[in-house]
Amino acid sequence: YGWFIDSRYDNKIISHGGNVEGSTSCFIMEPENDISIILLNNITSTKLEQIGNSILAILLDKPYKLPKPKTAIQLDENTLSQYIGKYTISDDFIVSISNEEGQLYFQENQKAPIKIYAEKANYFFVNDDNLEIVFRKLEGNKMLEIKLSQGLSTRVGERT
Repeated sequence: YGWFIDSRYDNKIISHGGNVEGSTSCFIMEPENDISIILLNNITSTKLEQIGNSILAILLDKPYKLPKPKTAIQLDENTLSQYIGKYTISDDFIVSISNEEGQLYFQENQKAPIKIYAEKANYFFVNDDNLEIVFRKLEGNKMLEIKLSQGLSTRVGERT
């Protein structure tokens, strides 16, 4: 019936998570201690299950880790310049990456540009959003590829 029967912390767990574009849910029940955890989110998030498991660990007095915010690092101008350009995800989805005074910006089609921050070389994120951006060199180092991950959605495109 869609329920996952498993064990965590040596206890029987019944759980189910769900995702559709724009929302995420997580249900965890631990019957022995009469624990039910229900998490609902109005964005598509890959972290909700991790948060639910951390809540369960807290309630069972077990070690836990909470998700931490991403930390931005500063990359040198030479590295930043490698990412600048236009990337074609599809015929109607073009991404532009630009650099203004050492700060990279992400622009989807004609929408307003938004700041992106380096977590490490080739890996970028947007503050207060679930958007992750990864740049990858293709064979022969001739062209970069961009991969956009937001919630459960992943899109890939090549530099044009």
